[in-house]
Amino acid sequence: MPVIPSLPGYLRQSCYPGGTQRNWNSYGQKVSVLTEEQRYVLADPQTSGGLLVAVSEEGVPAFEKTFYRNLQC
Repeated sequence: MPVIPSLPGYLRQSCYPGGTQRNWNSYGQKVSVLTEEQRYVLADPQTSGGLLVAVSEEGVPAFEKTFYRNLQC
């Protein structure tokens, strides 16, 4: 998932919205996360409650193709 390059530095300083942990507590047990950084990104509340997209393994290639084709940043 794309993130701004400076994100790791902010996370090392514990600079993230307070709602991040509340969001994670709400649905984190349903999400497989590879890194702690991904946890903070997936639970970020700045998109009105976080942004989570669930895709089956078989659907990943089609989802990524659509996502990157429509990425505006």
